[in-house]
Amino acid sequence: MTTMKTFLAVKNEGTVPQIFIQGFIGSSWFFEGNTDKGVKNILDSLGDQEEIEVVINSNGGDVFQGIAIGNLLKSNKAKVNVVINGLAASAASIIAMAGDTVKIYNNAQLMIHRASTYGEGNVDDFRTIADQLESIDKSVKASYKTRFNGTDEALQELLEKESFMDAETALSYGLVDEIIDAENSSGTEAKKEQSVEEILNEVEEKRAEKIAAFTAALNKTFGQGDAK
Repeated sequence: MTTMKTFLAVKNEGTVPQIFIQGFIGSSWFFEGNTDKGVKNILDSLGDQEEIEVVINSNGGDVFQGIAIGNLLKSNKAKVNVVINGLAASAASIIAMAGDTVKIYNNAQLMIHRASTYGEGNVDDFRTIADQLESIDKSVKASYKTRFNGTDEALQELLEKESFMDAETALSYGLVDEIIDAENSSGTEAKKEQSVEEILNEVEEKRAEKIAAFTAALNKTFGQGDAK
């Protein structure tokens, strides 16, 4: 799957603040994606709100970060309205389950699956890893059971199959509450789509500014400024 651009941002210009979660959930050696730390900072900056909208387009990442972000949203006093405007997969789908309401565009997707990892070592190491994955599976399943309207067996089967769901399928299982018509959405929804592009541009500009400042600092420190 192609890696999408990653950003976490907030737009607080209307009556309902919007938090945008796009791309990788968690952090790596090379960059920080969407983390519980970042989401907490945004929630703290917003203060007391009656409602918050969380717009998600992500192919997932770190399951524990997904759980932590979801729990932060659940514990917030505001009513949390989640909008899936592209993909909410893996850890991102866990975040989506934290919404008091969950809407999905009719051309968007939701994906759920069992925990997975990479490992190395001897037979005992792999037994330990298997036990850990089984334990994580219980936590993952608990996240979906808050909304899933079917049996435990049906949910388990969907997780085992690594299930991609269209909007209607997700609605039928109770994982979302409402489908947004992408073609006939209101002017407000169209403005939300535009704001995602605006947010992405702002994030890219800030990254460029940080890189330029860092490069200038290095040049100054190591005497590699403009020759005279």
